[in-house]
Amino acid sequence: MKKIVLLGDSITEGFDINKYFPGLNIVNKGIYGDNSDGVLARLNRDVIELRPDIVFILIGTNDFACGKTNQMIINNLTKIIKTISSSLQGTTIYLASILPVRALDNRNNTDIQKVNREMQSISKNIGINYFDLYPNFLDSNSELASKYSDDGLHLTAEGYKKWAGLLLPIIE
Repeated sequence: MKKIVLLGDSITEGFDINKYFPGLNIVNKGIYGDNSDGVLARLNRDVIELRPDIVFILIGTNDFACGKTNQMIINNLTKIIKTISSSLQGTTIYLASILPVRALDNRNNTDIQKVNREMQSISKNIGINYFDLYPNFLDSNSELASKYSDDGLHLTAEGYKKWAGLLLPIIE
């Protein structure tokens, strides 16, 4: 059975993998409040030492809240991908797009989309998979749909159900 790691922040941490993926060997390495610096710092412990077959990375929204520039976020995501790629050559890597937000002062969808486009390009150039979640969570105003989030950032049960439905075909 393949070992899968979900790596990220509170959005990942809130993903009830036992509910949505019973019987699969998935390790949730989401940490509330984490950003790309935190992921870099814990990459050995939370990914490389586990030697997973597949890694899904969803990180970056908190970087905006910390005042990081788009380029700083891209640089860290590139380091994360390259570190995993060079350390675990048989591991399949999926870099997920940063999810949209709704009515938040410390992050905006314009910058998120810019970073996502750059992440997609980097993924292609490095030779990993890009997992585009962003458009699947939008409402008619091009923001995070209220059915998927109560606070404009974190996912509701409906949001996790949607994410699980997008993820399941890839991991099965």
